[in-house]
Amino acid sequence: MRNKKRIGIITLPFTPNYGWLLQVWAMQRIVSKLGNDPILIYRKWDLVPANSNILARIKRFLYYHVLCKSLYSFFCKNIKKTKLYRSSEQIKSVIEDYSLQTIIVGSDQVWRFVSTRGVGFNFFVDFDEKDKVQKFSYAASFGYDYWSGTKEEAEHASMLLSRFTGISVREDSGVSICRDILHVNAVQVLDPTMLVDIADYNSLAPRRLIKEGKVLSTYILDLDENKENFIKKMAVKMQLDEMVSLYVDNRKSRVHRYRPLEYWLSGIRDADFVIVDSFHGMVFCILFHKQFLVIGNRHRGMTRFESLLKLLNIQDRLIYNVENYKVDTKILPIDYEAVDSKLRKLKKESMDFINKNI
Repeated sequence: MRNKKRIGIITLPFTPNYGWLLQVWAMQRIVSKLGNDPILIYRKWDLVPANSNILARIKRFLYYHVLCKSLYSFFCKNIKKTKLYRSSEQIKSVIEDYSLQTIIVGSDQVWRFVSTRGVGFNFFVDFDEKDKVQKFSYAASFGYDYWSGTKEEAEHASMLLSRFTGISVREDSGVSICRDILHVNAVQVLDPTMLVDIADYNSLAPRRLIKEGKVLSTYILDLDENKENFIKKMAVKMQLDEMVSLYVDNRKSRVHRYRPLEYWLSGIRDADFVIVDSFHGMVFCILFHKQFLVIGNRHRGMTRFESLLKLLNIQDRLIYNVENYKVDTKILPIDYEAVDSKLRKLKKESMDFINKNI
């Protein structure tokens, strides 16, 4: 039996996003079940005048403790984390501060460089200047099917990644980016949420919290009139008498109050059919064996949808444009026996990668 290791996990900062929260929770759970001591390296964006004045602090307090109170509460209670680091200089001490022996980068879109410059190259572990600890990535994502940084940034990222013992990415396009742009070898693995037992998710949402009856649940991050009309037509087609939205329509108000995590999980698990435009919404449809459709969300990146559906041979669930979709198209039920067979193999490969590198 190997010795228990203190393992730091670095990923995107807290955001009231169900998928983000569950992938952090899942990553810690996996590392813990392997007999190690995981801790989230709590790195938020660099502190700049725009987010450090009194007004910004008041807004941030209301945001965390009112609008997304339940999600932030879950994060505080269930995610073991370091103190807060707000600069590349501060985070240099994290290895000594917490006696880290290994650092895992990921998962989620930590390498979507156009969006993550607020932490410099910290998601490539540049703060381990003397190469003191073992480093590897798990299911890191570039967000797009191309490198979104500059050539110079790619060269620096390449140098940092050459010090990793293993590199894994979430999408097949990420394997190509690593090979062709960053000149390192990478393998594709499953999102960490897909490695956790379904019983663990049921324990987070033990009761049905959505309406009774035949329910169509939707989790649409970027709702517009076309998607709204499509959803209504699908509800009529499938003779579903209740519609449950798991995300408040942000077109009607700039103030968004987030529902509790257990409501979101129940909303997917206990529905008769689900329509999403979210990657993790799609993941949990698969985990809960739901019949579903996913509307491709180009703004947030298409490659993550396409890559996972391709792995599981259920590409027909993806709709690229709701305006061109014929609602009377026959939707064949997903063969979850075949899906689970593929998932078992992919889970083993993903866990083998983690075991090898831990």
